[in-house]
Amino acid sequence: MSQHEILSVKLGELDDTLSRLHSRIQLSEKSDQSSLDSEIRKAETECRKSKEALFERLHYSKSKAVEKLSLAYDAVESSLNKLKKEEVEETPDEKILIAEYSLDFALLAAQNALLRSLEAINAVNNEERRA
Repeated sequence: MSQHEILSVKLGELDDTLSRLHSRIQLSEKSDQSSLDSEIRKAETECRKSKEALFERLHYSKSKAVEKLSLAYDAVESSLNKLKKEEVEETPDEKILIAEYSLDFALLAAQNALLRSLEAINAVNNEERRA
């Protein structure tokens, strides 16, 4: 699989995930408490499994840049977990605001992924032109 194809596969995964995320949020807004509790547990499990799978792949990477990226993500996640533990009583409005900004940060991460992808494609193209 070429490097360009890898990015296309990852974009397909992102499209699928965002589509499911959108549907799940919309459905959850109309769910009863039992269904919502179940959806929360399911999302927690999915997050944990996705993180474990990603860090398992990262474990085998020899790239120093990937290692630094992993450490940066760990630092952000650690800060978020610390903040979550400190916030004893969040009102429903605060929870909505946090969810809103979490989605904003996800959008920023997607935009950063676009930039990194374009830079990677450019680097591959430049290397091929030199060869």
